[in-house]
Amino acid sequence: MTATRSSRFRPHEHIRHTDDFRRVFERKCTVSNASVVVHAIENGRDHARLGISAPKRRLRHAVQRNLCKRLVREVFRLTKSQWPVGLDYVVVMRSGVPTFAFLQATLPELSQAVARRLARSRHGFGGGPITNAPQSGGGPRREPI
Repeated sequence: MTATRSSRFRPHEHIRHTDDFRRVFERKCTVSNASVVVHAIENGRDHARLGISAPKRRLRHAVQRNLCKRLVREVFRLTKSQWPVGLDYVVVMRSGVPTFAFLQATLPELSQAVARRLARSRHGFGGGPITNAPQSGGGPRREPI
């Protein structure tokens, strides 16, 4: 069975450069579950791009890291029609190797959730600092006796 052109993971859909990863991480717009953290930022393109981070600290063996990356790439390839376009995503693996079925069920949901969070912050709903919060102390001010 041959893959159709739209279901391939094409080179322009990869995030490979350190500057691109850094830009996504600096935006600090994330959603997560027990196995993965999804970071995202607008990319100004008409397609989504994917970067994968499998830290050695969390996944000690190269076999585990490579398996996680292969699973995430395959889930992206099969479900990319469900991922919002115009965003760069970086998927950071947590400890343990999740199953393919788990990733296939959760990654599209997480990508949509992070896209909603980006849209809210872009329109001023929750993206900036809270202006009416107390500056220090965290509670009511007490007068000295």
